[in-house]
Amino acid sequence: MTIKEIEDRTGLPRANIRFYESQGLIAPSRGENGYRDYSQEDCQTLLKIKLLRKLDCSLEDIRSLQAGERSLDQLLEQRLAQLEGRYAELEQAKALCQKLREDRADWSSMDPARYLSWAPSTPADEVADIRFRIPWRRYFARSLDLLLYGTLWSVLLALVFRINILWRGPLGDLLDTAATLTLMAALEPLFLHRWGTTPGKALFRLKLTRSDGSYLSLQEGFRRTLSVIIMGLGLTITLSILALIPLVTLILGYVRCKKGREQPWALEDEAWSDGTDGTQGFWDQPRSGRRAAAYPGIYALCVALLMGAALFAAIPRHHGALTPEEFAANYNHLATFASAPEEPGYMLQPDGSWLQTDPNSFPIFLFGSGPLDMDIQSRQGAVTGLSFSMENREQGGVRSLSTTQVWHTVNALLGHGELLAHPSLKPVLSALKEPRPGTQSWTVDGWQLTLELELKGYDSHKGQLVSLPGQEQYVRYDFSIRQI
Repeated sequence: MTIKEIEDRTGLPRANIRFYESQGLIAPSRGENGYRDYSQEDCQTLLKIKLLRKLDCSLEDIRSLQAGERSLDQLLEQRLAQLEGRYAELEQAKALCQKLREDRADWSSMDPARYLSWAPSTPADEVADIRFRIPWRRYFARSLDLLLYGTLWSVLLALVFRINILWRGPLGDLLDTAATLTLMAALEPLFLHRWGTTPGKALFRLKLTRSDGSYLSLQEGFRRTLSVIIMGLGLTITLSILALIPLVTLILGYVRCKKGREQPWALEDEAWSDGTDGTQGFWDQPRSGRRAAAYPGIYALCVALLMGAALFAAIPRHHGALTPEEFAANYNHLATFASAPEEPGYMLQPDGSWLQTDPNSFPIFLFGSGPLDMDIQSRQGAVTGLSFSMENREQGGVRSLSTTQVWHTVNALLGHGELLAHPSLKPVLSALKEPRPGTQSWTVDGWQLTLELELKGYDSHKGQLVSLPGQEQYVRYDFSIRQI
């Protein structure tokens, strides 16, 4: 074979072939024309050299093999030991690089003596020291994540749909749980894929990655999160005796952690870290006190966000000069918000009449069968005033004089929420809580409010009308609001 042919067969460059020849590893014959003639044996020898050089064997090692001074098994055993040593050194160098980055070290502030004496833990130590030693940190991190997902959902309900998130009822709670878990299934894989942690885990300096330090794929994160939701949280079911399921799953997860057994939702190649390779407990780590204090602080912030969102949701959508349709929409929003999670039973129509949505609803005014029709006055499409009244001569024992319709009407027309009474309406609210016979009038935000109550044969106490024996009973209740 010519030099060109041997190059093609072995894939070695001409310079390497000539070098191996000069080292006596191959000895091609020469033809009459003086050109080298490579044999099949030379080709096989060059391929063997190429293979051993991939294993980083020296020419001396190859020469000793060729001379029969040592066996291939002896050489490979030696090379394997050398490669394992180099691998350990590379792993230590990699771990040291990660440590320097985690500590945010720079040239001016770096303490070389500290890092020269630092040694990373082995993967087995890391599993024993991290994954199974931190059940409470994992639990609190998960609880915080669930709180954030639930808060996000509740704030969305309040700001977008104006729903009363303070009282949802069993069906609403079930919907909220499903939505929170859906958000968790959507966001947590993204967090793990992008940053290797979640907000809760980050607070406790926990990271969840593959064993080589790379981040999970979205598919791996989703598969793991879905398994956590089912087997770790028990779908957070809170209905009846089924509420024991999440408790049982949490207890089982804790027991597995303490016994050093892998969780059923763990991925085959996942690894936990906390920035110290398990060499320090949480309270021994820098700024652990601040992190611990941040935990209840975040809870308090979420509660404040929920309260703020609830206050916003309580405010009707329409303000300023209202059309009858906008006033009716405001009133129905306040009535629905106040009766949550039930329906209010009656819905105000723009003409002042009522649509009964629940035939079993309890009357607002106990002297009648429902709320009082309103006389709505408007000019150029805007409401300028309204009034309603009630008169009753029925005989009875103890009756309640409901003032709910008055309160909804005033707030709906002025565009105020009812969770916290508007400062300008506090005198009105006091009068409604303790109605007394006679005429009362207030001027609020350019509107004149008038409330008139006439009683005969009744004694009024905190909204309760108690009939007086032997006397004829009579009640007249008038309310009006006019634009000044």
